[in-house]
Amino acid sequence: MRILLVEDDMRLAETLAEALTDQRYVVDFVADGEAGWHQANVLDYDMLLLDVMLPVLDGFALCH
Repeated sequence: MRILLVEDDMRLAETLAEALTDQRYVVDFVADGEAGWHQANVLDYDMLLLDVMLPVLDGFALCH
């Protein structure tokens, strides 16, 4: 399963990515909503894990 993690807090993102990778998920990480939008359009993901308060484009707008 491939997951896109969109999180602007680097420490939290690293912790989440490590935990998910330990469970054998493939995790791609970006730090803002605009990069998340681009990444989600470039690759196919099984799940998006979004922060709500993101720079540029918030998690609600990205999900919509």
